[in-house]
Order: sequence, then C-alpha cells, then structure tokens
Amino acid sequence: MSFKSLLRLCEKSLKIRGSIFLGFILGCMFTYIILPHDLSKVSQYSVLKNTDVAVNAGRKLSQANIVSSETESGNNTKNVPLVIQQQQQQQIQQSRLHQPHNVLPPRVAPSRLSNQQKLSSVPKYTFREFKDRVKVNSTLRDRVFSQEYLLPETTAVLRRYLLDEPYTFKYDDALKANLQQNFDINTDVIVFLHIQKTGGMHFNDRINRELQVPFRCKRRVTAPKSPGNCLNPSNNMWFYNTAYSGWQCGLHADWTQMHKCIPGLMDKIEQKQRPRRYFYFTQIRDAMERYLSEYHHQTAHNHWQQALLGCETLKNANDIDVIPCFRTRNWIGVSLEQFIACKNNLATQRMTRMLADLTLAGCYKNFTDVDAIKMRAPIWLESAKRNLQSMEFIALMEDEPASDALFNKTYKLAFKRRVITPAKKPGPGGDTMKISEEHFIRILQLAELDIHLYLFTKDLFYDRLKHIQDA
Repeated sequence: MSFKSLLRLCEKSLKIRGSIFLGFILGCMFTYIILPHDLSKVSQYSVLKNTDVAVNAGRKLSQANIVSSETESGNNTKNVPLVIQQQQQQQIQQSRLHQPHNVLPPRVAPSRLSNQQKLSSVPKYTFREFKDRVKVNSTLRDRVFSQEYLLPETTAVLRRYLLDEPYTFKYDDALKANLQQNFDINTDVIVFLHIQKTGGMHFNDRINRELQVPFRCKRRVTAPKSPGNCLNPSNNMWFYNTAYSGWQCGLHADWTQMHKCIPGLMDKIEQKQRPRRYFYFTQIRDAMERYLSEYHHQTAHNHWQQALLGCETLKNANDIDVIPCFRTRNWIGVSLEQFIACKNNLATQRMTRMLADLTLAGCYKNFTDVDAIKMRAPIWLESAKRNLQSMEFIALMEDEPASDALFNKTYKLAFKRRVITPAKKPGPGGDTMKISEEHFIRILQLAELDIHLYLFTKDLFYDRLKHIQDA
C-alpha cells in the first residue's frame, strides 16, 4: 500500500475534519514511518523539528529503524551483493545524521519544586569550612554577629571562636586553691560525669581495657556479676563509671543527679557508711561538633529515651516539663531542620545544662518559655564554670595525649598504651556533616552557652597542663 492510499483510507474511515483531522494525519504518518522497510520517510519529520513531540518521536523512530536495518543487514550479509550492502550502510549513516541529540528534559517551574529539592540546592559546608568562610566572607560574618543571643558577651566570645580573636575568661582563684590533692585509691572515689557525644564511651573503654590498676578488682560474693564490682582491697568502691558501675544513677546522669545519687549508691554498693572524698571529672568537646554529632547519633541509632531528668528528685521529668520531641520508638529519618526546630530538644546547650546545678534556676520548670530561658542562661553558665573549676581533672576530647597526662598526674594512674597523637573522631559525626548557612547560624544560637563553656574549659585545661609541666 502506498503512502497516499493510506491517507485516503484514514480520512474515509473516521471522517475527521479540521484540526482533528490534521492530528490524525500526523499520527498516521508516525505509524507509517516506523515500518522498517521505508527509511526514506524519516526525512518527513523535519517539518515538525521545532516541537518537543517531534524531537522525542524522531529520536525513538530513528533508533528503531537503524537497529532494525543494522540487524537485517548483519543477518543477510552473505546473501546480499556487495553494492547493495554499501547502499544500505550509506542509508544507515544518513539516518544517524538526522538523529536529534542533546535534548534536555522539560524545565520544572520553580514553584513546583519540593522543599527537599529546594534544600538540596542550597550550598552546604562542614562546620570547619564555615569557620573559614566567616573569616573571608564579610556578608556571612556580619550576619553571624548581628544575631540575637542570650548573653551580651556572646558576640566577643564568637569572635574568638570563629575568628581566633583574643578573649579572656575570668576564673575563681579560691576554687583553684581548694582543689583536693593526693588522691587515695583505698578511700577516695573517682566519679565520671559522662556527657553525650563527647568521647565518653571511648574513654570508658580505655579505662576498662588499658588502665593500670595496682590490684585485681574484688567481686562481692553475694552479687559477683552486678555493677559496682570493682572494689579495692578494702572492699571499697573507688571508681564510678559505666565500665565498673553501669548507669546506676541514671543513663547519662548530670551533675545535679549525680550529687543526689552517688553518696547513697556508694553506701549501698559497699553495704556500709563511711566518709569519702569524691573526685568528679568530665570530658568536653567542641560545642558545634558535639551538637551535630548528637543529631547524627539520635537519628541513626538511639535517642536515650530511658534517661532521667530528675532535679529536685530523681523522678523522670519527661511529659511534665520536657515533652519528647518525637513520640516514636526511634528518631530515624528525622531531618536536621526538624531536630533544630524542636523546642524541647535536650541537645540544646547540653554540656552547660549537664554541668550546672539545676536547682539554682528552677530545674526544668518553664523549660521552653523564652523569658525563663533568658533568665536561667547566665545562672546555668556560671554554675557550670564553677563546677568545672572544682573538678581536679578535666579531659578534652580533641587532645587525648594531654588528657592522659593530666589524668596520670591527678590520680597517679596510667594507661598501658601511651597515646602519641590525638585520636580521630569515630564515624560520620559532627566534623564531617555538611549543613546549610541557615542551620549553621541557628546551631550557633542553640549551642551558645556550650561555646562559652568549651572555650572556658580549653583555657582551664591548658593552664593546668602547663602547671604540671612546670612543676
């Protein structure tokens, strides 16, 4: 059947006129063109080359015809004369020249982009990359320092934190003079206050595996496998940490909980009452990295739903003053935006809150009230600083060798393996996560007090290190 005969048949059978008839004719042309024996009709698509339909259809039809022709020519090579084979090859090459190329998908209107697509298009950097950008990008720098913060001195503290400009903290010399000396492993007790995502699990593991204890841990005969079964030769508890004691004062108990729990717990473990000296210590980490590391941990693993928030009592404060952010079994799939937006998120100012005496500012009452937050911010921070200064030993996650040296000097205990270089932070934590500029600025506010505390701790840490090196 010829091409003209096909058109007449189509017109008579459906009796279509006007624009509908024209569309039907084009459809008939497409149907006729895909017949593999008539490659010459491909050129008829040139009249529609300015339409998307023609471009896409032309590409498909050309490829189909070429494949069909190549297959036929390949299968029948032995039976086709050489002259005809050459003509077929030329025909195939000509068809390839007419193939449309570099055809882009249709553009999506900006209004139809999803929130996820919009967020993915925003430039993102790691926290340390943002610190470098603040130094060279005046627009970003001005934006950071023009934000509203809880404390008036925060701008100066951030200039040190981000730009390495000088800022000096004040210390209480009386607290330094009152530090306990000459730790006695037979009568005194070391208490590790373990703050989430500060390297505490690594520290606990080293204590359990590498600490050179001058005796074999004694076990209580009545409960040989219970926590608290590393007693010294005097049957006394000498170290409270998760490796030796578990979480008997609560999962990641803070300073306030510890001081209410530890004395009674020691009496219970030792089954007697006696005078004791308690040597508290903790480990501190860069505030921004710790916050991002907590986000990664909580949305990938566990969110410490069993942790107590006791203050005036050890009763859990959840659902009373601090409502859980997400009432799910885990937080897997929670975005950073959702994590930041939760007003009850305990990651906010975590290090400062866990090291402060919470009873000084009403514990967890009015936890999300803006005025209450501003009122307790300086109280929390000053209390946390005083409690840190009262600790005979503090560790810095980023400097493990120096922390080991201070530990050895304070407690006369050493680790079997000497750390030469600082340990790398495990996993894809806060130092590798990329965030947007909006999130960077928001987290600076949510970790504001912790940034104060981190820089304060660094100064205190290296001052004590210098003291033992000069001694």
